[in-house]
Amino acid sequence: MIADDERRVWRKSLKYGAIHASLAFVDHRLELGAGILLGWLAHYEGAEPFLAFEGGEERALALLSIAYQRPFTRRALDNLRRGARAWIEGEACLAHIHFAHGGIRSLEQPEEDAWRLELADRVLKSPRFTPRALMKAIGCEAPWDHEFAKANFNSAEARVPKGSGEGSGDWTSGGGGGGGGGGSGSSASGTNSSASNPTEYKRGPNTPRDTISVKRNDGSPVTDPSSPTGILLAPPRADYKKIYAAGRSIRHLSIPEQKPIAREAIAQGGTYDFQREKSTMTFFPAYTNASNYAVGVYMAGAGHWETATLAIAEYYALRHSSNFGSMDQIAWIARGWQDAHAGYWKETRR
Repeated sequence: MIADDERRVWRKSLKYGAIHASLAFVDHRLELGAGILLGWLAHYEGAEPFLAFEGGEERALALLSIAYQRPFTRRALDNLRRGARAWIEGEACLAHIHFAHGGIRSLEQPEEDAWRLELADRVLKSPRFTPRALMKAIGCEAPWDHEFAKANFNSAEARVPKGSGEGSGDWTSGGGGGGGGGGSGSSASGTNSSASNPTEYKRGPNTPRDTISVKRNDGSPVTDPSSPTGILLAPPRADYKKIYAAGRSIRHLSIPEQKPIAREAIAQGGTYDFQREKSTMTFFPAYTNASNYAVGVYMAGAGHWETATLAIAEYYALRHSSNFGSMDQIAWIARGWQDAHAGYWKETRR
């Protein structure tokens, strides 16, 4: 009865009763169903527009899988990007051809499918529920995990950056070992022409002895299925309340004024780059997720919307990272932002 009442309220709330049975661009937003946002056309610093995925690629794949009641793989995202490019060039018909090639056609039962999509989106707005967890909860496997395994992909592996020198790793950039808070994705044995941003790191232990498990202000753990403990691992110096406060301290500044300060905080070798310890020149793969999570927390504190935070991350990954498109990186930045925005990392006053 409660579910039926919720659905009736939802149906009445739809603007003009509109449901997108097919993917549609609405004011640069890629939507499906009752206005559920999958991604948007982002344009930064003179670069050509590109499709950025709201909440990361995993969220988009999970929502598509639930809407169409079959698992989607990363191939569908490639078709979404091609379709977005065609749309930008004014080829709407070609855009939908690309979508169709990715298996994304019209919803067979628009209202039923849109309601199911609405419920999935509500669940994923909770910082405690990941796309993978949602797929598992409904009895489906996340097929993109196997794609990474076949490609020998390792989200904790350090990579050689495409860019180097001044400007490489601005704010945040690469996926994998060089993800957010880790700059442009450097190799443990790589080099960088910027003397102030060295990347000749030796690989540290997979799980350092002084590792801590991250818990929020309310005592709830930040879950991490890839962690041996099931909880996000970080070094003892990882204080996310301080990270959020550091972001808050620059909120009043303009973007140009924020940029150099943020770079020092969350770029490669920055204060909150927990993957790298500059004093010993050591790279810690166990702290990759903690670094990306820190980027989201910091950017939320600095006053950036989640969509802008993720677009900046994807843009710099596109420019600098050999591992562009890492879903783990984007997902952890999104989780950090969402937790901070939900108030988990605000200083508590007594």
